[in-house]
Amino acid sequence: MDISMSEVAERSWIVKLGLCAVPFRTQQAADQFVERLKQRLEAPHGLPDELSQAGHQTVTQELQHHT
Repeated sequence: MDISMSEVAERSWIVKLGLCAVPFRTQQAADQFVERLKQRLEAPHGLPDELSQAGHQTVTQELQHHT
């Protein structure tokens, strides 16, 4: 994923994630967002088979609601 940050006006920053642009009022807030995003992207993620074995249902399974 392409992540970039740029100043768009005096004290106004934009972080771009591909085609998505997220505005921030300060460079510090933008920096914190980018760092947290990178941490989440680099974090280990389980494969779908591992998730279903952990008790999670797949999206295609119908859930029953109790009233």
